[in-house]
Amino acid sequence: MKILHLIGSKGPGGAEKFFIRMVKALGETNEQAFAVRKGSWIAQRLKKAGIEVHEFTFGGLFDFKTHKEVQKLAEQFQPDVIQGWMSRGSKFLPKTDTPTVARMGGYYPLKYYKNADYLVGNTEDICRYMKEEGHPESHVAYLPNFPDMPPEDYRDFASDVREEYGLTDEDFVVFMIGRLHEHEGYDYGLCALKYLPENVHMIVAGSGPEEENLKAMVEADGLNHRVHFAGWVNNMTPFCAAADIMAHPARVEPLGNSVLEAWAHKLPIVAAASVGPKKLIQDGETGLLFPVEDEQAFAQQVQKLVDDKALRISLAQKGLAYLMEHFSKEAVVEKYMALYNKALKDQK
Repeated sequence: MKILHLIGSKGPGGAEKFFIRMVKALGETNEQAFAVRKGSWIAQRLKKAGIEVHEFTFGGLFDFKTHKEVQKLAEQFQPDVIQGWMSRGSKFLPKTDTPTVARMGGYYPLKYYKNADYLVGNTEDICRYMKEEGHPESHVAYLPNFPDMPPEDYRDFASDVREEYGLTDEDFVVFMIGRLHEHEGYDYGLCALKYLPENVHMIVAGSGPEEENLKAMVEADGLNHRVHFAGWVNNMTPFCAAADIMAHPARVEPLGNSVLEAWAHKLPIVAAASVGPKKLIQDGETGLLFPVEDEQAFAQQVQKLVDDKALRISLAQKGLAYLMEHFSKEAVVEKYMALYNKALKDQK
């Protein structure tokens, strides 16, 4: 199958990382073309992987040039399906007889997706929202994300990361990764350290608008020797290797990529009970949940895992089993291909 992808993201993020994983997986059996934002993180990552890209502006309301360039690329490539990613890419879907699919990762206005025949939500709740907003139920599909699976020997990286941050084998490491934004809940999440033993440390990977505020808060609370900011990382596996658990205190989280990543890396996950994690995690079976913004409850759940190695192992094993059944690369690619084939069949 020939698939044309449109994605207008400028920087990196969870959705952008999934896009890279998804198109590499689709590329194993399909021919693809890529319209991406000029100079973007995605353009750099695809070119580094030896993949040809077409770089356009992907600008605002009056960016008619990108519309024309995408239309021309579609005429040249003659795709079977055109896939838009998020609002910035999907709003440039051309008006065409070719089936169009757009993926939404949040509760965004459907006006940006008006040229999409089919809408994809990466959670069932987002799909519910699409239907309530008026998109035909038969043209809405729940297609989840999948994480990268680490190599079997990935734990070999543990000592390197721990040495870099001055951590010993006796230290208990909580790993958090994501954009440093108010929605992610790092402000109260980091404060949970005040209720935990001195040997509990947190490594935070990510960047964003709250970075300086978080660093100032940590210093003011006297926690800077226990909180380690790693900045943005393209490969989380070495940090997962060094961690004892993963945590995700997000206030707003439609999906919860961190949950899937924890399961893939055989790590127990502690997460705030926002929409996505609450839907994914069976509390006490595949992870531990706590009320959003409750730093003491967060600390209590972490303390359970500090004290109970058997519970850590059980949560990790059951989480991995659940991931492989529902969120493996093979399962998700199969679902996307089924939707593309349905779109082609319906178009005829």
